[in-house]
Amino acid sequence: MKKLFLIFSLFIAFSCFGQKTNKYAGLYSYGANIEKERIGNMIIYPETDSTILFYLDANRGAPSYNMGMLYGSVKIKNNAGIYYFKFDHEARGCKLSFAFSTNKLTIKTIENNDGCLMGKGVYPDAVFNRKSNKLIEYFEDPESRKVYFNQTKPKDYYHN
Repeated sequence: MKKLFLIFSLFIAFSCFGQKTNKYAGLYSYGANIEKERIGNMIIYPETDSTILFYLDANRGAPSYNMGMLYGSVKIKNNAGIYYFKFDHEARGCKLSFAFSTNKLTIKTIENNDGCLMGKGVYPDAVFNRKSNKLIEYFEDPESRKVYFNQTKPKDYYHN
């Protein structure tokens, strides 16, 4: 009985004091019909107690079907965070706000000088609805490579 109580106590302790960002994990999306509207998917992966990794792929829809992708890390505090990334050759970079609410993620562009690596007419601004809270270990990039969140940090991904 003591052994069972100890196991249960450890389970509760790890559940309560584990990564705080686990609650954001999963798949989010917007749009349903690429022929009629923009569509996009966002995978959220808990990196630390205060940071998430994300992979966003978006498509402008018909008639051009321009698409773009973005892989990054965001520090989350009070269900919100700011993503910023800039290549050395750019005057300005990509700055996005992330706001989580119940089963939703809202992305808004704060600054974009084509630094968000999106195609022409493709932008990340949307309200993403949570489709799954399952922990997704990797994403497939446009070259069909599997990129594992726990093995490849965004800075390493863009330097390869």
